[in-house]
Amino acid sequence: MTSPGFVYEPYALREPIPFWKRYFTRTGWRQTKEDIKSELKSAYAIAKLRKTGYSKQKFYKEAVELYKEISTLIANGDKTSLRKAVTENMFSALKNEIKQRESIWSKVYWELVEPIVKIRTLRARLIGVDKNDLNKAFIQLTLEFLTKEVN
Repeated sequence: MTSPGFVYEPYALREPIPFWKRYFTRTGWRQTKEDIKSELKSAYAIAKLRKTGYSKQKFYKEAVELYKEISTLIANGDKTSLRKAVTENMFSALKNEIKQRESIWSKVYWELVEPIVKIRTLRARLIGVDKNDLNKAFIQLTLEFLTKEVN
């Protein structure tokens, strides 16, 4: 199976809620419930992933290589190769960014300074293709890279 090519649940930072608002208002309790559900969804997706032999270190290594590849393509302005590496929505956003940048510079130098400072999983989602067969599902991980880069 190939990836469906879309972001199931786009990641957004959660707004911090003061303690008094979280526990003493209806909206605070609603937000707490949504936060717990989100964490449980991520835990369930990662548990399913681990059953398949998922290696966090191997996946992170592959993700860093993909990050390097995509960042280099963006810096070089290589739109044809970039189209194959990202989703359609992301390609559209990156193409506009490259177009704006090219009005000032035709090319940008980019280099990742190794080792990566920190990588962490922000969210995991299980995307079922067949609701009756969980073996026909995708796990979508949202990662955060804390890196040093040379521009």
